[in-house]
Amino acid sequence: MALNAVDGMLAREFNQKSRLGGYLNEITDVVSDAALYLPFAFVAPFDGVQISSIIWLAALSELCGILGKV
Repeated sequence: MALNAVDGMLAREFNQKSRLGGYLNEITDVVSDAALYLPFAFVAPFDGVQISSIIWLAALSELCGILGKV
């Protein structure tokens, strides 16, 4: 999570931001969030449906950030 913030700050600081980089940043945020939440599907009080719903909602909220830029 901290590295996600750092890469954006460095891109702005050194004027290396691009439109593609912004999209790739949001997409990799979705992938990393899913990778963080997925192991909870194997923990006793949770099940696959609950975790899948959380991952889907997290992805939806991240992709709304992309739509804001479009």
